[in-house]
Amino acid sequence: MKKTPHPQPLDANTYPRQSGIATFFRLPYIADASQLDIALLGIPFDGCSAYRAGSRMAPREIRCMSAGVRPYNDALKLNPFDKHRIGDFGDLSTDPYSIENTFARIESAMDGLMDAGAIPVSIGGDHSITYPVLKSLAKRHGPLALVDIDAHPDTCDTQAGHRFGNGTPFRRALEDDLIIASKVIQVGIRGTAFYEGDTDYGRKKAFMSGWLRISCQHR
Repeated sequence: MKKTPHPQPLDANTYPRQSGIATFFRLPYIADASQLDIALLGIPFDGCSAYRAGSRMAPREIRCMSAGVRPYNDALKLNPFDKHRIGDFGDLSTDPYSIENTFARIESAMDGLMDAGAIPVSIGGDHSITYPVLKSLAKRHGPLALVDIDAHPDTCDTQAGHRFGNGTPFRRALEDDLIIASKVIQVGIRGTAFYEGDTDYGRKKAFMSGWLRISCQHR
């Protein structure tokens, strides 16, 4: 199928930023991934959050907040929407009652986007959704390097006896050879933990050997 002209955000001088239907960066909603270079996909799921719920609403809120983004970067002298075909692909239909079913849907959606030639950019969602995203990417590209910006290493074996939680995705990813331990960089890990030994797994796997130098001491 022939691709249409590059999608562009609504012009704020024609449609003020408080108007219109909320989409990521005020881009058009495009449900045909073959028309896109980069597909922005919302994953509204926080079924693995053990403490503070609400990240299921993140795609909706980020759409609203992204209305403030201006498309042209004067320092770089470019408009990324001229360079790449980017659109709002909508939200994944998650299952709020099943972690496993939601994970299967995420993996399938990522597979479909890449099969159509689009690079998926997922916007969630709690930390657990990273695991099925990595499963899909690793099927296509093999084990991956990873930059993780977070307060927690997310390498717990279980949470309350469950293997899938918002604190377990990188433990599962390492076990499944989805990521390369020596090419994982974690930035912002705070100094406190629940138990002694909480970071032992990551240290043993070597990917956290330098994280203390760049950690944030939470006060």
